[in-house]
Amino acid sequence: MKTTLCLALLTLPISVNAGNGTQLSDLVVKANSATGQCGVAKVSVAGLTQTDASGHTNVIRPSGQITITAGGKSVIVGKSEPMFLQDRTMVGCVDTPKGKRLLVATFCDGRGCEPVQYLIIDPTSLLQLTLHLNEPCTLHCVEHALKTSVPVPLRDGP
Repeated sequence: MKTTLCLALLTLPISVNAGNGTQLSDLVVKANSATGQCGVAKVSVAGLTQTDASGHTNVIRPSGQITITAGGKSVIVGKSEPMFLQDRTMVGCVDTPKGKRLLVATFCDGRGCEPVQYLIIDPTSLLQLTLHLNEPCTLHCVEHALKTSVPVPLRDGP
């Protein structure tokens, strides 16, 4: 039996948007990396594209990673579970009734992986709020969890 658990949240995009792929407050982009905030968490992104073949900027490459740090703890997304990065990955911070949430969206260009997967992380506790048990959290799953549409460009991808 396959089970996917998603928690209910509400989302609105916030703050700074550097190109298509990185939406964080207090965002600073330098060469192939970026830092910003989501709630109390510091978010560091490594492996940004400057501009890809389609003209999209600040999209995270498959070799990149996202490090979220809060309360003396860190979670790394990209090199292992809870989520591997795909061909193009984006990150955004959204407001919810329970506070800000970090939303990671990965887009696969068709090499045997899901076309789009989502991961929601609480930036205060660093808890993963979407749980993948034998199945990724797709657009339907994350919109059910958020109780709203996923904001552009996290919905459609770069």
